[in-house]
Formats: sequence, structure tokens, C-alpha cells
Amino acid sequence: IGTRPVFSNLMRLVRDGEVKHLFVEVLDRLTRDSEVSSMVNREFALNKVTVYTRTSIYDPESLEDSFMMKLLGLFAEYDNQLRTQRLKTGRFIKAKQGFWMIGKPPFGYKKGKNGKLVVDKNQSIWVEKMFKWYDEGMSLPSIKKKLDTKVETNHGRTLWTHGSIQKLLGNTHHKGYYTYLGVDIPCPSIVDSELWERVNRVLNDKSTRQKAKRKVGKGK
Repeated sequence: IGTRPVFSNLMRLVRDGEVKHLFVEVLDRLTRDSEVSSMVNREFALNKVTVYTRTSIYDPESLEDSFMMKLLGLFAEYDNQLRTQRLKTGRFIKAKQGFWMIGKPPFGYKKGKNGKLVVDKNQSIWVEKMFKWYDEGMSLPSIKKKLDTKVETNHGRTLWTHGSIQKLLGNTHHKGYYTYLGVDIPCPSIVDSELWERVNRVLNDKSTRQKAKRKVGKGK
């Protein structure tokens, strides 16, 4: 914990009762050590801190949610050890040098002749449009209608899904980096980071509200 000053300050605020709602992208970004994870779960439960991720809400007073957080802590620790081992491989070294090593590039990109990720001029136009449309208040169903039969997905289909559009909008490649084996690797951006952040704040807010409504509905 001592090597993570921001995390240490967060835990101090939790103990002081100044934090009751915590938002993280995914739980394993919070802690990747089972011992630390247990401590975090205990402090959150004692101080009644609700944790929100992009896809879930964890209630500290729920036995099921508490168990899931502990379980995810164990998986995160294993994943961290595995990642450390993989970081020593030549594959990771090449990825850090900018070579694309993951498979088919995401929509908006292609693999260049040198093996590195480059912007696909045709697809990137539609990426820019999707971000612009959503930023202007257009819904996912409306964006889907604009894409269907006009633009092929990365899998050669002419019909899009709401999920595929949402996933594309949440893809960090488009603002200039991606995560490989737990390390952020820079890549060419398609939209500026401010636009990306605005769009994803709205996406995350809507997702959190929907999860909260579903959880309230189950409790009735």
C-alpha cells in the first residue's frame, strides 16, 4: 500500500467516513492482492461503502456481494502473478514496441505493413461519427439505424447491435492507448481524449442507473 499514495489516501478517507460511494472501472484495478483485498472488503463493510463498476454494484452489507469481492480479489492476485510472468516474454516486448500482437485489430484500425497498429481511413470516419452522434445526444438505437446496411462490422456483418456500438465507444484505443497484460500501450488515436471522456461519462452514468434500477426491482 505504501507504494500507492492515492490508494492509501483513499483508504484514509474511507476510515474517516468521507467516502460512501466509490466508482472504479473494474474491481481488479482497486487491488490485485488477496491480503489487501480482504482488508479493503473489511473497511468497506465497516464504513458502509458501496462500490460501483462499469457493469455492477457491490453492496458492503450483502453477503453475496462481499463474497464476490473476495473471490475477485483472489482471481486478481493470480492474474497479477501470471501477468508478471508473461511480461518477460518476447511477445510483450514486441507489443511495447508498438507491434500488434492480439489478433484482429478493433474497428477503426488495421495492421500496417510493418506489423504495427495504424488507423483505417475508411472505418475511422465512422468511429468519429459515432462519437459525435452520441456526444450530441443520439441514442444507441438511433446510431444503429444509421449504421445498419451502410457500414460493415469487423466481422463482415451489415447489422450492428447496441452492445457492439457501446463496446466500440468504450474502447480506449480510440483515445490513444490499449491495455495488454495489465500495461497501457500507446497507439494512434481517432478521437480526442476530451470527447472520449465525455461520451464514456454518459455511458457509465446510464449503465449505473440501469443496474441500480434492476437491483431495486429484484429487492421488491
